[in-house]
Amino acid sequence: MRARRLFVLIFACVLVLQACVCMADEGRVRHPYILGGLLPGIGIEQAYIGARLGSYKPDLHQLDVILKQFNVSAPGAATMINVFARFKSAPQLSYLVEAGYWENETSLKPLIDADLGVTFTHISLSFLYYPDLIQRIAPLYLGIGGGIYRLKLNGSALTLLKEVVTKRENTSLGGSFVMGLEYPILERGMVSIQANHIFKNFAVDDEGKQQFSFDGTVVSIGTSVRF
Repeated sequence: MRARRLFVLIFACVLVLQACVCMADEGRVRHPYILGGLLPGIGIEQAYIGARLGSYKPDLHQLDVILKQFNVSAPGAATMINVFARFKSAPQLSYLVEAGYWENETSLKPLIDADLGVTFTHISLSFLYYPDLIQRIAPLYLGIGGGIYRLKLNGSALTLLKEVVTKRENTSLGGSFVMGLEYPILERGMVSIQANHIFKNFAVDDEGKQQFSFDGTVVSIGTSVRF
């Protein structure tokens, strides 16, 4: 819960920062490098900071099979909170740095008084490409990336799954495929609709033999502001 409060706080701060930047003076000259040349040699045409809310439903296939023994379904879709920074280095290329938080839980009642919670967090880097031919029709972008993904299982139901789940936390690398649409609003703002498919399996035992699939697609809407 502390992690969720932190992400909500960061999400709110980013939204407030966007509003402040949009109200700032537009007359100043912009330097073609990030942070006004503080990092020379890193050519950045535009830099954005933003936040997005979306729905994520992982394909917890193995976990779903186990829980069906108790006539219970695995945790389904829930809200994912993301904050991100996007750096546009060329008309057709951007870099997206993103952090996200998702949690959900399911109850085994009335069969038994137990519950199972799942927390999923990630920090990822994606390379976004804006196809010139498609841009003439729609502001579509495609991307591919990867990052560090963390799964945490909690709840009293884990005592029932102790023969299967011996590792409640796991952090490892994973990949993703991104597709989205973005539209400019006002002079410095941007709104985007994005689908991000995550490819990830987590080992939940010490030997790594028991794998839980966590593949799923985040469909989200976000806003960002240009610096």
